[in-house]
Amino acid sequence: MLITQPYESLAWTLSWRTDLLKGMDGLEQRVALLRSPRESYAFQFVLNEQELRDIRRQLVVDATTPIQVPLRHEGLLLSAEPTADLVAGNIPFADWATVDREVLVESDLGYHYATTITDVHGAYLTVADVPVDPGHYPAYKTNVSPLVDVQAADGLSVARHAVNAGKFTLTGYDTAFHTTWGAGIGGAFTTLDSYVIVDWVSAPLMGDLARETFSAGLTVLDAGAAREVIQRRDAADIRREHTFRWAAPAYRQLWKAFLYRQRGRCKPCLLSTFRDDLVLRSQPSIAATTLVVEDRDDYLAWFAASAAQARLALATADGTQYVKVTNAVASASDTITLTISAGVANVPITRVSFLELCRFDTDDVVVKIDQGHQAEMDLASVVVQR
Repeated sequence: MLITQPYESLAWTLSWRTDLLKGMDGLEQRVALLRSPRESYAFQFVLNEQELRDIRRQLVVDATTPIQVPLRHEGLLLSAEPTADLVAGNIPFADWATVDREVLVESDLGYHYATTITDVHGAYLTVADVPVDPGHYPAYKTNVSPLVDVQAADGLSVARHAVNAGKFTLTGYDTAFHTTWGAGIGGAFTTLDSYVIVDWVSAPLMGDLARETFSAGLTVLDAGAAREVIQRRDAADIRREHTFRWAAPAYRQLWKAFLYRQRGRCKPCLLSTFRDDLVLRSQPSIAATTLVVEDRDDYLAWFAASAAQARLALATADGTQYVKVTNAVASASDTITLTISAGVANVPITRVSFLELCRFDTDDVVVKIDQGHQAEMDLASVVVQR
């Protein structure tokens, strides 16, 4: 069965599995148990009476047959009327554009047909079928979207309206295993010390308050009148909540490739705090390899010795430079002189932030997509102290 009605919303879950062991000194051992994610979906549709009848019939007598849904948020706009070749832009950002992938071609005029990709070359997708009337599929008003086979979960419900329509929430998992998932990002990641820098966002959207949680592994031993508190970690875990949003195909594919690489909680990355963690006493000159900062927040005692805060993001009007602190020495007048791994590229520096080594705190990443194909992802990071 194929549902062609647009979905009101979509919650797309990418699931990995990580075996994680953590020591008192913050050292972690992480092993990925899945190379590629398991994908599940929760679509919400408004369907007419006949479509509701079709859904009810399948859920009653043929629930094991997958339901096909086009992933319109990953669709490509056609720049010419469809023939055996579909001319589309942004193919480098479509990891689903592979031979034997089923797709749906649909126009703004209400016409559609399903077909299969037989070849991919340049800006062309060669497909197995051609439309009966190409005029129903005008250029720049026709899209091609990948079809996904969703195995419906047990116990789905249909909410009927007073009129001849109703709401159907389809939850289930993708029956296919996509080996090309996360391919074709259209460029390489920026790295420092072999860690990927999340540098394609200007700042995570954390709302008015950047919520942080500190977990030191405290255990309270209660012996009646006497109590003892034991801290089981040398330093508390720092957990920060972020909200990321994107819409453009290039950013969607970049996030997919990045999430594929990170594998949930498995791999660490570098993420700026986007705040003034260190305050410059004076502006450095171009090509300088030292920074003079205010001696505050116990930087020498803890942060300079921590792998999590050993790298800095230097923000300027011309962009952000990423460097590593190779030495930190207390100087006169309550300052610290930091030796950095590369000469300063631009001045003045408007903000010095920690470029923290962190990992995500979940193996189940949920991406929420609205009718306008805007994506939003709530994702918390955990600072890796060692």
